[in-house]
Amino acid sequence: MDRLRQLELFAAASERLSFSGAARALGVSPASVSAAIASLEARWNVRLFDRTTRNVALTDTGRALLERSRRALREVELAESIAQSAGRQVRGPLRVSAPVSYGLRKLTPLFVDFLKQNPAVDLILDLTDRRVDLLTEGYDVAVRIGHRLAPGLVARKLAGQRLVLCAAPEYLDRYGFPDQPLDLADHRCLIFTPRTPVGRWSFAGPNRASRTVTVTGPLASDNGEVLQAAARDGLGITLAPDFLVEDDLASGALVELLPEWQPLRLGIYTVRIGGGQAPPKVRHLIEHLGRGLRERA
Repeated sequence: MDRLRQLELFAAASERLSFSGAARALGVSPASVSAAIASLEARWNVRLFDRTTRNVALTDTGRALLERSRRALREVELAESIAQSAGRQVRGPLRVSAPVSYGLRKLTPLFVDFLKQNPAVDLILDLTDRRVDLLTEGYDVAVRIGHRLAPGLVARKLAGQRLVLCAAPEYLDRYGFPDQPLDLADHRCLIFTPRTPVGRWSFAGPNRASRTVTVTGPLASDNGEVLQAAARDGLGITLAPDFLVEDDLASGALVELLPEWQPLRLGIYTVRIGGGQAPPKVRHLIEHLGRGLRERA
């Protein structure tokens, strides 16, 4: 077995913490995975895994070598992708992370179109509002909504994203309307933790005025649709992306507040690990998403 294949089996076993799981994923026998790991351990004179009859865990050395192995596999994949791009073919696995609600409502049709246009690509799409670590978790690209991006990543802005301050008529009948952003400190607010874990909301208003207020409330969540449902039921005021609440605003289930004070505008970005040109499949996907969002704007 060649060394590259051994590294692939090592990475698969490390990600799953299971030799049999790696074997199923890559279509080989568990014995082949065990043999590959044993060969690497013998060549490097290290122990990569701690094994018991029930569990498999990476050693400290194994974790360090896993990151190096992933980088090596990425470089080989990049070289293959560059060679394939000469024939304008995009192929191979492509692992992507995207926010849950935005992924479902805005990106899913674009991903489907991309796969129709590139049938040799195998997309692994993880929808999560958690900020994944692209390098250690093995993602090729992530879609993120925000205004601060982690250093060391290559980012491309695809579109803008407006936030809307809103609440249900039931809540406003009970607690009244805020007249200015600072009034929100005395209201029951619903906090989206990935964006504002400490509950600080910023606004730009008339005559270039700006206000930042610390808010509190009965519910904080890492899922925007949970907060939207709570706001619709009168639990509090939410600061939500327009794509999430546009139907509720149109129906009157939610009412926009302080329209003269605009929340900080966010961006929709793709991010990938830096250090060189993106593989063609990553570049094609980023271009496809940007084009699709512009056409649907």
